[in-house]
Amino acid sequence: MDQKIKKCHDEVLYPTVLVRTRKASGSGTVLYSKLKDQSKSEYETYILTNHHVIDDCIKVSKEWDPMLGAEIKKETRSTVNVEFYRYKHYSRCIGRFSVEADIVTYDKDQDVALLKLRSVEKVPAVAQLYSDDIENIHVFDKVVACGCQLAHPPIHTRGEIMFMDDEIDNYNYWLSNAQIIFGSSGGGIYLDKNGKHEFIGIPSRIAMSGWSDAITHMGYFVPVDRIFTWLKDEYYHFIYDSKVDPAKCEKLRNRKKIALKKAFLEKQKSELDDDPDDGSDVD
Repeated sequence: MDQKIKKCHDEVLYPTVLVRTRKASGSGTVLYSKLKDQSKSEYETYILTNHHVIDDCIKVSKEWDPMLGAEIKKETRSTVNVEFYRYKHYSRCIGRFSVEADIVTYDKDQDVALLKLRSVEKVPAVAQLYSDDIENIHVFDKVVACGCQLAHPPIHTRGEIMFMDDEIDNYNYWLSNAQIIFGSSGGGIYLDKNGKHEFIGIPSRIAMSGWSDAITHMGYFVPVDRIFTWLKDEYYHFIYDSKVDPAKCEKLRNRKKIALKKAFLEKQKSELDDDPDDGSDVD
């Protein structure tokens, strides 16, 4: 097989997965799969997708907390199913298998979400993340988009970066003419340069004409610099920085959760203490 074609399969096609929820489906990209402990054979695997792909798996409801004596918001996250594909002769798709995953973190405003597989086996392929200075990406650079369009096994399209300064809902998006359609969301945009394909973003939106006509050659994607910043803010930056210790990140996340919970409880207690109708005048 032509080595260039082989690299396209390994770097673009195989890291792409179908993300299925209770009501919908979209795409995802395997960004990380490494041994959790060198003394064991268990792998930790993370999938990047859009928030709107898994939105129906996140529910926030109000529940009465007897300890606080007040209603609080409670979040529940449903299981997400991630479907991988099996191939023979590199290109012939011969089936799929499903693995359950948890939503570990997300940002609705930025339209990003991170999933962690419940399985501990090594996955078929991991996307190569962009490793150069972000300033070295330009309009006219060639890209490949890959996703499970319309719940189909991964499909790729080719194009170029067209624009890098669109602001949507207060966040920066890049634009390419690699055609995408519904179901592409959560997949990958890869820079096709110097004989390799590096992940540079998540296909997230398509331009619309009126209420129903999709302009498929105007696809907006979340750029890689914004993804890296978000992962760092959430203490998952070991995904793109091999020098960062995953165990240390886990400790930092736990500290953050404890601090946020403590601050929330103190705020609730303060509001209750300030309430003049606290029952103290009851005979």
